Amino acid sequence: MTGKSANFVLVKIAVGEEDASYQMLKNIEGIESIHFVYGEYDMVLVIYERDSTKLRDIIMKSIRSVEGVIDTTTLVAAD
Repeated sequence: MTGKSANFVLVKIAVGEEDASYQMLKNIEGIESIHFVYGEYDMVLVIYERDSTKLRDIIMKSIRSVEGVIDTTTLVAAD
């Protein structure tokens, strides 16, 4: 994505809420892809956005409001 920064949002989901949370997350504008992962986090969301205000809104107003989302950690790519 030219002109936009890659951002990775690591998401912890409540046990048993993975499928329902996925269904809600996949409809959020701005999320490019969703990957289930093993380990401390349950999903990695990829968002391409350079504007920090837009990124904040996607995370705080959309992702964190999804039922089952317990915690998020955001990584902003340096390249």
